[in-house]
Amino acid sequence: FLGAIGLILVLQFMATARSSMAMTGLAGLGAIFFVSRSKFVRAILIVIGMYLLVKYTPALSSTYESNLNFSARERLALIDYGYWLWEQRPITGWGWGSTTQLAETASTTKLTYPHWHNTFIQLIVESGIVGWAIIATFVASGMQMLFSSFRLGQPQLTTLVALSTLSLAVAGMSEAMLYGADRALQVIVLLCLCRKAVTVGQAEARDSSWLPPVGASG
Repeated sequence: FLGAIGLILVLQFMATARSSMAMTGLAGLGAIFFVSRSKFVRAILIVIGMYLLVKYTPALSSTYESNLNFSARERLALIDYGYWLWEQRPITGWGWGSTTQLAETASTTKLTYPHWHNTFIQLIVESGIVGWAIIATFVASGMQMLFSSFRLGQPQLTTLVALSTLSLAVAGMSEAMLYGADRALQVIVLLCLCRKAVTVGQAEARDSSWLPPVGASG
């Protein structure tokens, strides 16, 4: 698990995405908080989190407010244009990898963008009905993992799966998570980790069901 987090950090470093490295690092600390059973480690992480929250909230709030309206308008314009393109070819799409050429033709934005800033729009524009199938598979898989982890009665596992799938869904609505190998690999690694965590939980539940009751004689 920690190896996967390290791999994601390396990918971000290779892509020179410092903000993404910071977010991945924070996500890794959050994951360690849920995974670790040490109260001391959790206490340290809480202190670090509170410090970062107090120190950087004013700067982040100022940047967020100054960029919110412009960024939101640009993204909405890209989504509208991308959806219009999908309506032109709803079955076949425009071809895998066509995002860069198509997004740059958007006349409704003030700036030129290499992608749609939306993973779901990218999928349906490039792949048509196949893109919708990929989206449906993601939603169904996330729901299945969440339901399985809930049935196991493991709150930490349920929280991990819920936050991971929700984070990917929200990020996919504002960022092109499949644009570039570094981003796509992060999505794959995170989904595989969630699936593996659920599989391990199910295996442990099956093993415990075969254990004899305490005090039972052979």
